[in-house]
Amino acid sequence: MANAPAPPLSSPPGYFKRRAAIVAAKVAAATASSASTSTLALPPPIPPSISFTDTISDISPYIPITLDLAAHNYYHWRHLFDVHLGRCNLRTHAADESLPQLHDPQWVKDDLNIIQWIYVRVSTEILNLVHCDGASAADLWAALRQLFQDNVDARANNLHTELQNTVQGDSPVGVYYQRLKVIADELRELGDPPTIQRNQPQ
Repeated sequence: MANAPAPPLSSPPGYFKRRAAIVAAKVAAATASSASTSTLALPPPIPPSISFTDTISDISPYIPITLDLAAHNYYHWRHLFDVHLGRCNLRTHAADESLPQLHDPQWVKDDLNIIQWIYVRVSTEILNLVHCDGASAADLWAALRQLFQDNVDARANNLHTELQNTVQGDSPVGVYYQRLKVIADELRELGDPPTIQRNQPQ
């Protein structure tokens, strides 16, 4: 049986260079195809969650009044604060049924920021009355409500007395009526609106 012819001992000139170039081109194409496929398969990056408390450092433009016992402005202050918390999607922090979520770093940071917002928009007297180490925003919210709505009858009596004793004096008419309206608004919130006294004809 005849033996198979032996392979040539020499290759055509440039054979190995052309062969290496072809292999290199195939490897490069395969690598590019793989990279393109893997890039398309990856989901788009999810942007980090940013809370309003990360961007609002000064609460004054949103709550322009300072809560004060003598100013009778609790209900106006509370309304502004409630609107702001709603805009920031943070009302759950002030809800009665709010439960601390200490395992959630974002919840903890939001709650601490709300506490700071409350502290900087109340008078020093009120701060001393409601301040409590370890209190949550919901705790402070409830303490403020209790401060202004407890002993409704006694508070309403005091407001009626103040309303009757408020005189215009040297105050402009607008300032005088604004003062009367603030007291009347608080009485209305307490469920005891003032009655209008009308002079009876003689």
